[in-house]
Amino acid sequence: MKKMLLPFLAFAFYSAISAQPTFEPFDVILEEVAIDNAPALQSFAWGTHEADWLLLGV
Repeated sequence: MKKMLLPFLAFAFYSAISAQPTFEPFDVILEEVAIDNAPALQSFAWGTHEADWLLLGV
């Protein structure tokens, strides 16, 4: 049992170190929107459907 443990641990360690995550390139675009007479929101989620907006906030 001990003879198998060392090769297994070496393989697991090598696999963990050599594994490189792959990321797809992406862009994040932030755009400030001012809405007159709208209350301030600390955190929120939003959605749109055609011309309607939905804001859920705290």
